[in-house]
Amino acid sequence: RFSIYFLASMLFDACFASAAAASMASCLRPARWRAPAQPPQSPCALKQGLQWLQGQTGWKAIKGMSKVSHALFEIIDRDQSGFLDRRECNKFQDIVSPRCSIWDTDLFEYDEAGCRRLSKEDLDKFLCNSWRTFGKRQFMAQMSLAAELIRQQLDEEPEDPFADLKDGGSGCGCVIPLTEERGVLRSQLRAIRGHIERRCPAERWRDPCEESPTFGARLDADRINLYQLVELVVKPATEVRMCSYAELVADGPQRPKWFVSHWWGESVLEFLMCLEQHSQDRQLSEDDPYWVCAYANNQWDLKCDVFEDPSQSSFRRAMDLSEGTVSVLDREAVCYSRIWCCYEVWVSTTQLSGGGAASPASSVTRFPALPTIPRLPSFSSQSSMVSSAIPRLPFAASQSSVVSRMSSRMSAVARNASTKKDKPYLYDMYTARAKKAIGITDGCAEVDQRHKFPIDAKNKREKGFPIALCRRALSIKLQDAEATEPMDRRRILNSITGARKLDATPPPIEHARYEQLNSNLHGRIAIAAWRRALESGEPMERYYAALRGSQLPKLELACDSSEILSDGDVANLADTFASGLQTVDLDLSFCPQITDLSLKALGTGLLNTKQTLWRLALSQVKCDKLGDQGLIDLSGCISQLQALRQLNLFFYGCKAITDVGARSLVKNLPAKLTHLELDLSFNFQISDKALSELRASSFLGLQHLRLSLHYCTAALNARGISSIAKSLPPSLCHLHLDLRFGALRDDMVRTLTGGIPRGLQHLSLDLSGNPDLTDVAVAAVAAAMPAELHTLKLNFGRCKWITDEGVRSLARKLPDTVSSLTLKFTSCEQLTAEGMRSLAEALPRGMRRISVWLDYCPCVDEARAVFSEILEGCKTKVTIHGAVRRSAS
Repeated sequence: RFSIYFLASMLFDACFASAAAASMASCLRPARWRAPAQPPQSPCALKQGLQWLQGQTGWKAIKGMSKVSHALFEIIDRDQSGFLDRRECNKFQDIVSPRCSIWDTDLFEYDEAGCRRLSKEDLDKFLCNSWRTFGKRQFMAQMSLAAELIRQQLDEEPEDPFADLKDGGSGCGCVIPLTEERGVLRSQLRAIRGHIERRCPAERWRDPCEESPTFGARLDADRINLYQLVELVVKPATEVRMCSYAELVADGPQRPKWFVSHWWGESVLEFLMCLEQHSQDRQLSEDDPYWVCAYANNQWDLKCDVFEDPSQSSFRRAMDLSEGTVSVLDREAVCYSRIWCCYEVWVSTTQLSGGGAASPASSVTRFPALPTIPRLPSFSSQSSMVSSAIPRLPFAASQSSVVSRMSSRMSAVARNASTKKDKPYLYDMYTARAKKAIGITDGCAEVDQRHKFPIDAKNKREKGFPIALCRRALSIKLQDAEATEPMDRRRILNSITGARKLDATPPPIEHARYEQLNSNLHGRIAIAAWRRALESGEPMERYYAALRGSQLPKLELACDSSEILSDGDVANLADTFASGLQTVDLDLSFCPQITDLSLKALGTGLLNTKQTLWRLALSQVKCDKLGDQGLIDLSGCISQLQALRQLNLFFYGCKAITDVGARSLVKNLPAKLTHLELDLSFNFQISDKALSELRASSFLGLQHLRLSLHYCTAALNARGISSIAKSLPPSLCHLHLDLRFGALRDDMVRTLTGGIPRGLQHLSLDLSGNPDLTDVAVAAVAAAMPAELHTLKLNFGRCKWITDEGVRSLARKLPDTVSSLTLKFTSCEQLTAEGMRSLAEALPRGMRRISVWLDYCPCVDEARAVFSEILEGCKTKVTIHGAVRRSAS
C-alpha cells in the first residue's frame, strides 16, 4: 500500500510540475482565459475565481488557479503598472498577513529576474507553492479570508445581511484547521436566534428543503429546524469564504467543553433554549464552547469532516476533547432513532465513560486516513505524508504545515486525555416543553451542589421531565436506527460491532454491543423517571427490567417525602442492584411507610455489589418506623462490602433507634473506609454505650470523618466524649464534629481536643448550645490546633460565658497556615470590640477569608470598624454577620 502511495505521489508531482509550467506560461492567452475588458478593481473577481476553483480537480484546478492569480494581481497592482513593487506588496500584506498565515512570507523570494518587482508569473508560482504547502482546504480557507479582509478594507460591497452574526467577534472570522476545535459560544448561538427572529417574519421565509413535507410553505420562527437553517442562513453566510459557521464568527480555535448530540429536525430555538438551561445547571461560563456539527463542519466540503470510519470523523475527535455529551431530545425522541445520534450516545456511555471496551475500529489513531488514490487538488494534505521523506520533483514544497497540523491534533488529544483521566465522562439529556427546558444530568449537577442536600435538589430540578418522553425512549433500539445515507448506517453498526471492514458486509441484526447501548440508555431513563412513574400509578415492571439489565456504575435516586413509597417498592428497587454497581445514593427521608424491612432488603441487594461498590449514601431522616432490627440487618451486610471506601448514613430523628441498633452499626463499620459520615442526631435513646464501639484501630486509613450527635444528651457525657476522642485515627485530614446542645463542660472539651490528630488540615467543631462552656473550652481548642491547619470552623454560639479572653487565647494560638477562618459567637453578649481587635491583629498574612458571626452581640458595629481599620489594603475577604435583637415592644 505504501508503494502505491509513493508511485502515485511521484506520478502526480511530475504531472503537476509540467502542467503548471505550461499553464503559467500561457495563463493570459484568450484561448485559456478571457480577461475582462477592464481590470477588476474589487475583490469580486477574486471571490468568483475562488468559488469556481472550489469544486475543480485536475487541469481545471490549474485553470482556476490562473483566474485567482490574475484577479489577485489586479487588486494588488493599484497603479496598473503591470508589475508589483515593494510598496504595493507591503500594503497588501499589512492587511491580510496578521490573519492569513500563507501571506506571512517575503513575496520577493519569487523574484527570479532580480528586478525588484514581481510579475504575474511570479505571483503564479507563489500561489501554486502555497497550494502545495497548505493543501487545498487550508489554501481555500485562507484565500477566502483574504478576500473578505480586502472587501472590508475597500468597503466596496453593500451592507452584509449577516453582519449581526459576526458582532461577537472581530467581524471577519478566522481559519480553524482542526474541525474538532470549532466549538461555538453561547453568545454566537444567541446571534443565530436574534437573526432568525429578525429576518424570518420580515422576509416571510419559506421552507427551502425539497425533501421536506412542508417544502415551499411559510415558516414560523419558533419551528425552524436545522435543515432549513443551514439552507437559509449557514450556507449563504459562509458562501463567500466557503468555510464553517464557527470560522465565520470566531476569532480563533474554540476547544469544546461539551459535545452536543441532536436531531436536525428539532426546533432551533428550542435547541438553543436547552443549551442555555444546561449551561446554567452545569455552571458553565460564557467562554465554554459547545460543539455542534452543523456549525463546526464546513457545509461546503463535508467530505473533509466525515470519513468512512466514524471513529475518525470530526464528531469522534470532538468528543475526545469534551468533558461530556448532552443529548437534546425533540418532542418525539426522534433523536434516538437516528444512527449518528445513537453512535454518539454509544461512544459517550461506553467507550469514553469506561463502560465498555473499545472496538478494533475505534482503537486506531483517530485522524483522517489517506485516500485510496490521491487526486490532484489534494496533493499536499494527504500524499505528502507518504512522500515527505523522499526527494520531490520541481514545485516541491515544505511539508512542515501538514506535520504541524497532525502533531497539533495529536498533542490536543494528549493534553485532553491528561486533564480528563481522573474525571468521568458525563452524559446529560435535555428537552424543551412549554417554553422551558428541563434536563436529566449524569449525577448531581454543579447547581445542585450548592444545596445542603444535592440529591434532593437534583430530584426537584428534574421533576418536570416529561414522563411520556421517557416511555418512548424505553422502547428505542440501536439496531433499528435510521440514517439519511444507508451506507452511514452500515458503517456505524459495523464500527460498533468491531468489524474490520466497515463497507464489506451488512451489520448483524443482533449483537451484544447493541444491547449494551440499549440497556445503558434505558437504565439512565428508568432511574430519572422511576419516582414519577411510581407516583402516577404506571406499571413498574419495565422500569425494574431496564434497571436490572443496565449495568450502570451509578444509581442516584431521591424519593424523600413520598407518601406511597412502601417496603415492597424498596425491595423491588434493591433487587435491581447488579455486580457492576459502584455508587449508590438513596434518599428515603420522610417516608412514613418505610420500616425495617426496607433496610433488610437494601442490605440484601447491596451484597450483590460487594466486589465493586465503593460509595454508599443512605438518607432516612425522620422515618419513625425504623428501629434496631433494620440497623442490625443493614450493618451486617455493610460489613461484607469489601470495596466500600465512602459511607454516608443519615438516621436523623429516627426516634425508635436505641443503643442496640446503634452499637451494631458502629461495630460493623468496614475497616478500609477513607470517608465516613454518620448522623444519629435527635435520637434520644442513644447513649454513650453505642459510642464505646468506636475504636481508632478500626479506621487506620480514615481521612474524612463527619459525626453528628446534636441533641443526643445521653451520649454526650464524659464517657461518650472520651470514646470519640480515642476513635480519631492519626490518618485524618478532615474532621467535622457536630455536638450541639449536649450539655458539655470544659473538661469534656479538653478531653475531646486531646484526641485531635497532629496532621489534621481541616477542622470544623460545632459546640453551640452548650451553655456551661467558658473561656477554658476555647483555650483548650486553641491549644490543640495542629500546626498545618488550613481551614478552621468553630461555633460557640449561645455559650454566654465566653468573653474577650477566650478570643485572645484563640488568636494567640492561631497557626500561620490557616487560610480560611469561620467563627460563630451568636448571643455571646460579653464580647467587646477589644476581643475583635486582638483577633484582627493576630490573623496570618496568608489568610484569604474570615467570617465572624456576632448575631445579637452588642459589639457588631465596633467589630466591623476594627476589621476595616486593621485589614485595610489587605487581600483578606472579611465578612462580619450581625443581627440585632428586636425589643419586646
